[in-house]
Formats: sequence, structure tokens, C-alpha cells
Amino acid sequence: MASITKRSSGWQVQIRKQGYKPISKRFDKKSEAEAWARAIESEMDRNVFIDRSLAERTTLGEILIKYRDQVSIHHLGYIQEKSRVNVLLSHSIANRYLATLKSSD
Repeated sequence: MASITKRSSGWQVQIRKQGYKPISKRFDKKSEAEAWARAIESEMDRNVFIDRSLAERTTLGEILIKYRDQVSIHHLGYIQEKSRVNVLLSHSIANRYLATLKSSD
């Protein structure tokens, strides 16, 4: 069941449902909060909900750095792979959040 609360910075929605982690999000308008709550609860009811909160706060650059520093160091072509990752990090797409990426990017 969703709980919608007025806060000084807008409206906060909290959804607690058995079998799912509690999730919350803030909105400027109450109508946006209600619509989001309905959509999320509907996905949970249909068992198709996917928690995207981590993807909404993680950039592609952060993932590339983690890959470069933790995975690629074990590969034979580490030096070349490190260079390729560093080139990708210099592009603006590295600053995009994972949740906003599309295949056309």
C-alpha cells in the first residue's frame, strides 16, 4: 500500500509491499506522486516490478571505472583494454545515468 505524505520539499511516496523492498520517491506535485504510486503498485501486483533505483543513481562512467580497476586487470590485454575504457570515460555518455541510457545512444 502506498503512503503519500506532504513534505517541505514536495510530496513523498512510500510503498511497502510484502515480498519487495520498501521504496520511496519525492515529487513536486501530488498528482505525479499518485500516478507513480499507482504504476509501481500495479507492476508489483502483476509481478513485473524491477527496482531501478540503483540504475538511477549510477553512471556509466562509474561502471566503466569499476570494470577497468577490478575486472580488466585480470585480462591478458589489460593495457589496451585500459586505454579503450579511458577513451570511453572521456565521452559525455560516461556521465549519463544507467537508467537513462538507450540502445540508440
